[in-house]
Amino acid sequence: GIRDIHSCLEFRRVLFRSDATGLNGSATASRIEWGPARSTTVGGGNLLNGAWAFDNPSSVLSAGTNTVGVTFTPTDTANYNPAKTMVNVTVVKATPTISVVPTASGLTYGQTLANSTLSGGTASVPGTFAFTTPLFAPNAGTADQSVTFTPTDTANLNTTTITVSVAVARSEEHTSELQSRGDISYAVFCLKKKK
Repeated sequence: GIRDIHSCLEFRRVLFRSDATGLNGSATASRIEWGPARSTTVGGGNLLNGAWAFDNPSSVLSAGTNTVGVTFTPTDTANYNPAKTMVNVTVVKATPTISVVPTASGLTYGQTLANSTLSGGTASVPGTFAFTTPLFAPNAGTADQSVTFTPTDTANLNTTTITVSVAVARSEEHTSELQSRGDISYAVFCLKKKK
């Protein structure tokens, strides 16, 4: 009886040492956002006490699904060797932060946003600022217009949208047009008044 139990324990130990396929599918990793630091956890439904760890925890993964190596280290290292397997890690794109909003040069009524120049602006990653609707011609006055920041690394980073104040001055034609409309309205009013 004692010999049989000893053989059973040895058989279980050898299986765990040599066969890691039983860990495949049981090890899972939490989803993370793209970045230099991998702040994710890995775990599985193992029968032994121990801990999971990534084989290369400092590596930077690309956005998407990545297959990486992990190792399970049992608490009882005197009788069990560590076991390796692979796990899928889903990495989602990160969104840049804008610390300084760019400034826009002024326009004259009738011009589109494409005629305004954006200068300055600071983001957490390299990229460019551009008006979201460059062909839009805003009315005279000052109003916030949508600006899109496009990161250089679009594979791992999202675009982000902010607003920038744009001043639009009245053109001489616009002023004349308004005065003309006022004169016509006044004339019509006077005609109606006479009736």
